[in-house]
Amino acid sequence: MKQTTNAFNKAIGFVTASIDEVIGMTKPQRKFLQWVFEKWVMLPVRHNFLNIFRYGDGQYSEKSIRHQFGRKMNFPAWFDSAFGSMKRKECIVAFDPSYIPKSGKMTYGKGHYWSGKDQQTKPGLEIGCLALVDVEDRTAYSMEAVQTSAHRTGKLMDHYVGIVKDNIDRIMPWIYYGEKASGALCVFLQAL
Repeated sequence: MKQTTNAFNKAIGFVTASIDEVIGMTKPQRKFLQWVFEKWVMLPVRHNFLNIFRYGDGQYSEKSIRHQFGRKMNFPAWFDSAFGSMKRKECIVAFDPSYIPKSGKMTYGKGHYWSGKDQQTKPGLEIGCLALVDVEDRTAYSMEAVQTSAHRTGKLMDHYVGIVKDNIDRIMPWIYYGEKASGALCVFLQAL
């Protein structure tokens, strides 16, 4: 029987291979992550723990899914193993704050943030996403996402710069846009 290879099978194979390379991840955690990524992509309804359980073929209970999502995972190590080959490509790093509409009184971080789509400040949440951009393929891969707190002290721009500065050691090995550009970026960030 001939096995067909499509984009979905390639993506699942990529995720599985990169998960297997992460050091310090337990075998049950690896098995769960491989399972959940396959289900996550195919979920035809809202993505939440109950629906993952309903469409998950009974392999994990809702309680088990919640428990697995509550465990810590070394995402930077996973990113490094998954995208290590990109260090030889022409890449830049981008930062983009994104507005997320959200109602409710008890949601952590809820405040008023700028919505570029609506061109106004609106109530909701905001995340700052740091991404590795493959210049040739015109594709971005998220490295870090940090939720903006409504109760922060200082200016919003200082918060954004702080995210970049906190991740500078992770960023520098990935940037390749000619030696001068990387050096200039390093000097610029150190001056901040």
